Amino acid sequence: MSGAMNPSAVFVPGSLSIVAGSVPPGVDISNTNPFGGTNSSGLIDVRNIDAAPGSEVAIQFDVTLQSALLGGTVVTNQADLVDTAKIADSDDPTVNGQADPDVAGDEDPTRILIQSAPYLIWRRTSRTISSFEFTAM
Repeated sequence: MSGAMNPSAVFVPGSLSIVAGSVPPGVDISNTNPFGGTNSSGLIDVRNIDAAPGSEVAIQFDVTLQSALLGGTVVTNQADLVDTAKIADSDDPTVNGQADPDVAGDEDPTRILIQSAPYLIWRRTSRTISSFEFTAM
């Protein structure tokens, strides 16, 4: 969860947090660093995973997006499975189905499309007969 796939910082540094109760028993996340990784946007380090072939492990986390992201920006994220070397990338099955282990590069990052609207402040000025002026926000 380092944000390395994005051309600029999209996560607020230090905002990464693991959701309580989402870490399976025996799993070690003690090396997770909210300020680690690319752009200091957080690095999730998960160790001691015991999963059967064909199964999955899910760990839920929260992260805050930068406030200046424009609507239409696509934020991507992908995990690496590493032993002494990189073994595999995580896959988002909603992109083109579950990754085929026999097809190199079939692992798709998770993609989130930012949909935002401008923040507007309306100001209205009223005048009385005596020319007293006030502004309401």
